[in-house]
Amino acid sequence: MTYEQAFAKVKKKLEKANTSSFTSDFAIQVNLTDDDCSGIFYVAFIGGNFAVEPYDYVDNNAVIYATADDFINFVSGKIDVDSDKISVDGSVDAAKSLCGIAKTVRKTAAKKATAAKETPVKETAAKETVVKETPAKETTVKETAAKAAPAKKTAAAEKAAEKATAAKKPAAEKTTQTKAAAAAKTTTAAAKTAATKTTAAKKTAKTK
Repeated sequence: MTYEQAFAKVKKKLEKANTSSFTSDFAIQVNLTDDDCSGIFYVAFIGGNFAVEPYDYVDNNAVIYATADDFINFVSGKIDVDSDKISVDGSVDAAKSLCGIAKTVRKTAAKKATAAKETPVKETAAKETVVKETPAKETTVKETAAKAAPAKKTAAAEKAAEKATAAKKPAAEKTTQTKAAAAAKTTTAAAKTAATKTTAAKKTAKTK
């Protein structure tokens, strides 16, 4: 492993570290002691900005000496400043600021994963919105009822026509009966007139 690869590995471990616990500025230089990837970089928290860069830092608060793997274990919280695998020159308290900060990243990632699992609940809310669209179907029912209204009016008109026809039939029957009665009276009157004439003729014949 080269220095560039070792530094990239360390920076990836630290670039999303939770710095909310930092209460003061610090700058720590790290000297990697590996035979194949020795080199220097610094970790600093200045003015609220966290940085990991492949340079030395002259006005540092402390210098940490460790191999790349041991330093990663240190920021992951697997070992601390009391370990014989870590050597500190300068402020030990400043060096402790880096101990375990990568472990915090893991917890944060776990919380994000939990939040991602809760996302489907929001999808359920979206489905409920679709259910609220049901009232649109009621409009269709009302339109169907509106279309059916003319049919009811037509039925009512047919009933009215039937009643009018039924009313006309008795009137027609009464007219026919009236005419028949008048005809009967005329026939009776004619018969009486004929009978009267016959009787008068008989009386004339007897007189002669």
